[in-house]
Amino acid sequence: MKQFLKFTFASLTALFLFVFLWFLFFIVVGAASNKETRVFNDSVLKLELNYPIQERIDTDPSNPFQMLGMLEQNQLGLNEIIKQINYAKTDDRIKGIYLNVGFLQAGYATTAEIRDALKDFKESGKWIYSYGEIYTQKSYYLASVADKVFINPVGFIEFKGLNANVTFYKKALEKLGVKPEIIRHGKFKSAVEPFMLEQMSDANREQLKKEIDALWNELIEKVGEERELSKTELNEIANKKPFLNAKGAIANHIADEIAYKDEFLDAIREELNISENRKLRFISIETYATSKGKNIVSSGDYIAIIYAEGTIYGESSESYTISAEKLSKAIRRARESDRVKAIVLRINSPGGDALASDIIWREVDLARQVKPVIASMGDVAASGGYYIAAAADTIVARPNTITGSIGVFGLFFTAEELLNNKLGITSDNVKTNTYADFGSLNRSLSDAEREILQENIEDVYATFLSRVSDGRNMSIADVDSIGQGRVWSGSDAIKIGLVDELGGINRALEIAAEMAAIEVYKITEYPKQEKSLLFDALKSVKEDREAMIEKELGQEYIYYKQLKSIINNKGILAKMPYELVIE
Repeated sequence: MKQFLKFTFASLTALFLFVFLWFLFFIVVGAASNKETRVFNDSVLKLELNYPIQERIDTDPSNPFQMLGMLEQNQLGLNEIIKQINYAKTDDRIKGIYLNVGFLQAGYATTAEIRDALKDFKESGKWIYSYGEIYTQKSYYLASVADKVFINPVGFIEFKGLNANVTFYKKALEKLGVKPEIIRHGKFKSAVEPFMLEQMSDANREQLKKEIDALWNELIEKVGEERELSKTELNEIANKKPFLNAKGAIANHIADEIAYKDEFLDAIREELNISENRKLRFISIETYATSKGKNIVSSGDYIAIIYAEGTIYGESSESYTISAEKLSKAIRRARESDRVKAIVLRINSPGGDALASDIIWREVDLARQVKPVIASMGDVAASGGYYIAAAADTIVARPNTITGSIGVFGLFFTAEELLNNKLGITSDNVKTNTYADFGSLNRSLSDAEREILQENIEDVYATFLSRVSDGRNMSIADVDSIGQGRVWSGSDAIKIGLVDELGGINRALEIAAEMAAIEVYKITEYPKQEKSLLFDALKSVKEDREAMIEKELGQEYIYYKQLKSIINNKGILAKMPYELVIE
């Protein structure tokens, strides 16, 4: 025990010293980072957005390394991008926006959200100028909202239409001797087709063609509104040449002016009515996000935006995945908060685990019983992404959102031929029951096993249908007729009852405020950001201290931990120093 106390005292002293030094560092860096970013008069907000745009960036505001920019470049999520554009609209110091997004890394619905915010900014009376050497089709879709589109003399604009391409692996798997075991319900549930076919099925070809047609129609409609071109004219442009050089862009009214960068900057000076020698005041949207002096709502009422982005799992700590446990807790916290008057569930997910989706659905359904819940769909809210939206009071999607995919599939691989015939590896087994070796890698499914899995798939599909039927006030037969794994664009989904309104997250917030009967509110976001690096560091020190003591004292310390566990009423089994797994 004397040895134990010696190690404990030494480790506590080291821990205290570490915390003290870290605290001093945190205070110094925090003070530096809290220095207000100055925004000069006649400033121009600069949008480059040269990074993948997520719904929300998981940042840790108390992480000093992040404050110093030591972890990765400063990035904004879609939520902050829209917020800062909205702030700039009413900020007298900001006169206009310089848009330069050559290679935009975002989905079409995400791009449309930013485009809407920019259009609203422009309609306030301020201007937007876009400049680029190269415009991809998506970046041009965004840039077309500008008052003037400038292009470099040797630059070009991509404008060619949309294409959906699927890669198939069936032949490669056959050559390897790997067999996909596929069980599904839904002739349109195409995620498994690359492993079972060599080309698109007729059903998948039909749905993909309808989907990209809808997305393209939305794109040329919005571009046409700003450029005063008809859909026919834009389709003719796309069919003539996939890449328009600068002169071609001007001739086809796709761009307004040809200019080098210095000439573009002179055009901004002219717009600002400032002299040639005066320095232009550009401020990036990322830097602007750190500035002060913006209009802040002082109401005590909140609307909670709950972000569901990524593939759905039961538990996951990966970035941009949805943990059912974590998201369910976030919805529950918003439901139980008296200050939260309504919830907007922001979904950008292709789906995932069926059980995890149902766990989240349950929390959405419980929340809807006590306060308004609005589902706002981003680039994609399909399969499990639609499942968790089905319980909402109202579903809002963009015309170019991909949604639906009400269907179920199961997929795993066996490698009997690869192991036996190609690698010469054989195996044998004994078992206690008929299905004890169910799912073994070294053999294909039996007919009985396939039937069992098909029954499970049918049960999950039936549950999926009932969730949508209850949430959308549709019959099971009607849901099944538009289900079968089929995906829909938002513009088509509204026609068949899967979506209530077309719009972005701002429209979802408007509906939430109307349903909650509040006019002034603040936004609170869930799930809350992760614990700080300081917390993780302290946890790591604690674990290292535990390991050091256990190594020195051995079994004596294990007995001590078990005794402590019993005293704390946690049970001795919870602290056993080993884990037994039986397959």
